[in-house]
Amino acid sequence: MWPTPGALFSYDLSSADGPLSWGNLKNATGSLLFPKCNVMNNHEQSPVDLPLVILAPEDIPLNPFYFNYTTHKFAIRARRRNPGFQLEPIEDDAGIDDDIPEAVDPGGILEGLDGRLLAEFHQAHLHLPSEHTVNGSNFALELHLVHETVLYNDSVADSTLYTEHVVSILFPKSKSGAHNKLLDSFLMDAIGPVSPELIGDADFSALLLDTEDVYYTYSGGLTSPPCTNGVRWYVFVSKTGVNELQIDAMADVLGGQKNNRPTLEKEGREVDVSLWK
Repeated sequence: MWPTPGALFSYDLSSADGPLSWGNLKNATGSLLFPKCNVMNNHEQSPVDLPLVILAPEDIPLNPFYFNYTTHKFAIRARRRNPGFQLEPIEDDAGIDDDIPEAVDPGGILEGLDGRLLAEFHQAHLHLPSEHTVNGSNFALELHLVHETVLYNDSVADSTLYTEHVVSILFPKSKSGAHNKLLDSFLMDAIGPVSPELIGDADFSALLLDTEDVYYTYSGGLTSPPCTNGVRWYVFVSKTGVNELQIDAMADVLGGQKNNRPTLEKEGREVDVSLWK
């Protein structure tokens, strides 16, 4: 998840403001900035280590996952102290030129093939290396597609108690050196000005379709401050992966740093494994 705007913290494990200390950081008046990041008090944090799937496909339950992303134009937001970037549906907000068309219905996660919108796409960003791991191993990159729950009749949708739904795609380093062209439209363009700019062709639907049949779901929270709970995670693994050039491009965006939070204990939470296609 993307951090609180302007927040003063880092991903450096050896730093006094790094992930191990997020829950103890204080403001000028001595109040805790991110109390939910304290692992002693909050036992439903993210990311977590995911199990290696060793079951035969016929032994894995089918739980279809439905999505529909309807816009391909995004604004790249300025980097903050925390290294990285994020993509947001273009709106007529401060910092975005008035002549850039607003995104209408950016799409998101559906409750069923013909169902209503459960959670609307809000923003996307990348982590290097991955935040979630499988059987203790990181992936080269991790993409987060962040969605906010859609409200029906001023109440949360009947099928969820979550305020946010995050679709995560883990990208292994390609063994064949295959170049993932679906990532180029925003990963390669991220190397440049930090002011918002118009970019296009970020095809999240195609990225999701290029994943393994198995996916993971569990309940957690934001992976960066304020570390709040109420997040439903859907974690997929890319088939194509990424090559060295694309990994280097992301490393260049980060200025040689990493921007991943280490995994945390599940604390009794279940991780469900399902087939979706």
